[in-house]
Amino acid sequence: MHTLWQFSMEKVAATALSAQAAKHKAELKLRKQQHAARIKALKAKHKKQLATVKAKERAKAKVQRAITAVPILGIAALSLIEKHEFDEWSEENPGQSFETYSLEISEDINTLLNDEYQSWQAQLATQ
Repeated sequence: MHTLWQFSMEKVAATALSAQAAKHKAELKLRKQQHAARIKALKAKHKKQLATVKAKERAKAKVQRAITAVPILGIAALSLIEKHEFDEWSEENPGQSFETYSLEISEDINTLLNDEYQSWQAQLATQ
């Protein structure tokens, strides 16, 4: 009887271990599926965030290019305007050089700035 009882207990233990292993395997499969779905969702979310970051970086680059272009456009516009004014001055003063034009313009600008400075100092003195 003792061996029968021992044999029965061994069978019960083996069956319990087998059932536990099967249960563990099924639970592991379920968790892998749950985690796979979550990983997929996180990848999709990360992809959206990455796309947003890339879009912001592209926008920032466009703004930087625009800021860089504005001074270049300003310099180009100033150069064209200055060339046009020099051509008009050359028609009024034939035979004169660019150096003469530059000296005349710098004297005019200096006079204008001195007049403005004097006017500004007079306003400050009256206050």
